[in-house]
Amino acid sequence: MQTLRETESNPRKREENLSKDGKWRSFPKVPHLLQYVTNGNYYGRIKVGGKIIRESLETTVWTTAKLKLADFLKERLEGRNRIDPPQFSEAVELFKMEIERLESGTFCR
Repeated sequence: MQTLRETESNPRKREENLSKDGKWRSFPKVPHLLQYVTNGNYYGRIKVGGKIIRESLETTVWTTAKLKLADFLKERLEGRNRIDPPQFSEAVELFKMEIERLESGTFCR
C-alpha cells in the first residue's frame, strides 16, 4: 500500500486516469463517471444504440455524483430497447402496397 508521500512523489499515478488532452478524468472503480478537470463538474457517459451520451450530473461533489450517476444510468437504459410502433397511416400504406403487389402477380421480394 502506498503512503500519501509516495503518491505525491509519483505524479504519473494521479495522471494515469486522465484523457490524452488532460481535460477529463475517469474513475476505474466507478464506470460511466467522468470529471471535467477544468471546472470539476461530474458527467455520466454511456453508449446506447451505438451513440455515446454524455450528460452533466450538475454537481462537483463526489458522493452526490455517484448517487446521480445511478439515476442517469437507470433513465438512459430504460428506453434503449424500446421501438416506436409505426404510425397508423404508415401501416395502411404498407398494407395497400402489399395488396397491389399480390394483385399484380409479382411475388418476388
